[in-house]
Amino acid sequence: MLAPAGAATELDDRDRGPNLQDGAELWTLVANRPVVSGYDRFLWIDPARRCHRVELVPCPRGSFLVTERLIDFPHALTARELQVLHLITLGASNAEIAAQLVVSHRTVATHVEHVLEKLRGRTRAALAATAVRDGLLLAQPSRARIR
Repeated sequence: MLAPAGAATELDDRDRGPNLQDGAELWTLVANRPVVSGYDRFLWIDPARRCHRVELVPCPRGSFLVTERLIDFPHALTARELQVLHLITLGASNAEIAAQLVVSHRTVATHVEHVLEKLRGRTRAALAATAVRDGLLLAQPSRARIR
């Protein structure tokens, strides 16, 4: 459980696992995430490039139950495609995505084409809607690790 002040409370019969231990990268991301009023979910790519589903379920007194589980990459998207999708959802143009990810405009265009195909979208707005609806946003679109 994550208390409003960012402190963790253990549940009697649950182990937090290595990714949610104090000081672990994911725990730091979760503990520093802005407080939301309702249910929140996102994806996290670990240092070994595996995909995790993270969920924050509101509980009494402003605390949240935090769950994390290893999953297959949704919709057969790659880590980079999820990163591009995240930035599209934030409203970034191809040029802005290319600058942030330090890749060429053509590389971004190719990733966008692949994401459109895999999500069966017709527009960037449709991609953004799917990303939000299906919980495909990343904890943070870190460019350092996902290349």
